Parts: sequence; structure tokens; C-alpha cells
Amino acid sequence: MDNPDYVKVELTGDKEGDILGWIRDIADASCGEFTATKLYNAIAKGTHEMYYHFSNGEPTGIYVVTTADYVSHKTMVVIGAAGETGEGIPDSVSALEGLAKSKDCTEIDIIGRIGWEKLYRQHGWRVKYQTLVKYI
Repeated sequence: MDNPDYVKVELTGDKEGDILGWIRDIADASCGEFTATKLYNAIAKGTHEMYYHFSNGEPTGIYVVTTADYVSHKTMVVIGAAGETGEGIPDSVSALEGLAKSKDCTEIDIIGRIGWEKLYRQHGWRVKYQTLVKYI
């Protein structure tokens, strides 16, 4: 993918300490949905991918995504994000849309807390459904 708005993160190299910090931040904000170790392992296995988001040439956030193939469409699911919010939302919307299109997705789902709705609603996003959970 050759796009200046997002760059796939490799889990090795001299930035590994920074990457692990981002992964911990995302796991900490997941409300117990997953641990940093499980998230790291999912990225390492290739079932999830991590992308830096850039705005004006500077890294401003990071996303962890996966895709889901449904009967009628393919969806990119953002399962975690960290970095700028508020002023950075318009840039992140553009980057997420470009990333989803590069994966042949026609829909983006963001798994997040209620407050994200307020931030993204003004950029054309809407709540599609509620998620009910029962741990067994």
C-alpha cells in the first residue's frame, strides 16, 4: 500500500519498544476485551494488522484492524486505536477510508466506547447496531 496517510507497522526493528507501548495503550482501553500479549500475538500471526496514521507527514495515531467477509460485503473492523483525537478526527477518517478501500472493503466498523460516536458522527458515521455480550 503506497499511501502517505497510513503505513503498516512491522513488529520488529528499532521502534519495537514504541510499538509495544502503543499495543499496551490499546489493550488498556479495550475494557478487558483482550490483553496486550493477545493483541501482539494476533498481529504477529497476521490475523490483525497495525498501521501508523500520518497527518502532515507526522505520525499522529495508530490503528489495529482486521477484516470480516460477510455474504454481501467485506468490512474492515478497527478493533483499537491510540493517538490524537478531536482535531485529528477528520484526518483519521480519511486515512481509515483509504485503508479500507485498499483492502476492498465497502464498510468500516469501529469497536469503541460511546464517546467515539460523538466524534465520528459529524463525519458521516452512525451507530449501526448495539453489541450484546454474555461471557460463558
